Amino acid sequence: MTENNKQVQKAGDNSQQIQAGTINIYQGITEQRAREICFEMAKKALEECATEADETANRRINEFAGILVPRIQKIEADFNSFSDPAFQILLKKAQLTAACTERNDDYKILSELLVHRVKNKSNIKKKASITRAVEILDQIDDDSLLALTVFLTMSTFIPISGTISKGLKVISDIYENFDLDLLPKDDAWLDNLSILGALTINNFGKLPKFKDYLSSVLPGYVCVGIKKDSDDYKKAIEILKEAKINIKFLIDHELLEGYVRLPLVNKEAINDLSYPVPCESLEKTLNIPLNDQNKKALEQVFDMGLKKSQDVSSVKARFVEMLNSYPSIRKAMEWWDSIETAILPTSVGMVIGHTNAKSIDPSLPDLD
Repeated sequence: MTENNKQVQKAGDNSQQIQAGTINIYQGITEQRAREICFEMAKKALEECATEADETANRRINEFAGILVPRIQKIEADFNSFSDPAFQILLKKAQLTAACTERNDDYKILSELLVHRVKNKSNIKKKASITRAVEILDQIDDDSLLALTVFLTMSTFIPISGTISKGLKVISDIYENFDLDLLPKDDAWLDNLSILGALTINNFGKLPKFKDYLSSVLPGYVCVGIKKDSDDYKKAIEILKEAKINIKFLIDHELLEGYVRLPLVNKEAINDLSYPVPCESLEKTLNIPLNDQNKKALEQVFDMGLKKSQDVSSVKARFVEMLNSYPSIRKAMEWWDSIETAILPTSVGMVIGHTNAKSIDPSLPDLD
């Protein structure tokens, strides 16, 4: 029985009038034509800059185009989006932001935002979030962008490995991509993001401690499990055998000696499991999805491991010890726990944070 091969998964009335000028429509866009459109839209963007700023703005816009065009080509070989007036207007906005930003990394973020726009052509809500994200990116300072990205990463991505040590190693590796020592110590970043509409703050609420949050989204890690040779253990073996599931799928609990558990992060992970079946004609192994009987059996056994017990406190204590054994997780956890109010990224903040995280670690899942 195998798991998904990815490492992590994802745990106004006021209007503004815009004068866009003449938009040219082309069919069958080539890479050369896409670059020409970038140049044409850049000229329109530069019209809003004073002559003295032309050189700097033009250099930044060209650097942005150098990242954007190859990235779009990977998902859209015909560059069809470049013939869309709405995309051209967003491109102009992105070029203006590129011209204003002093962070070279923002070019990659802007490119990913436009890629996200290409993938969501018909989703008006997502398009609105992307447009706003493009408009405000250069107004988010370094501290705020790092904090938003780390917070979103911590609250969004969870491992899929059912083995606790492997799952926490995946989390640790992701957090190591960020310079956690530069995370803001004060709450000025909250004001910056709140003013820009990337974050909502609830001064009457409080964030759960990170260990508690992680425990809630990874119940398969912190469950007590099933005591070996107990009546529940014998019943679990019978359930698995009746469903023709190998009893070796029950593994020793890493956090509680003498107990076993299913190697799952949560019950929903059962839907991602499959049977590896050799296929000689294709000379490879096919992963066959579980049938309803298999899933029901695993759900029953999983629930048995969630039963309340006096041992749950020792399991959670050991879980926290494991979290602290990874320096990057410990640092991130200490920072999370220092946030004194409840916060929630808006759809705009989620787009920016997720896009920045993925620009730093391309192995992370794509935006939906």
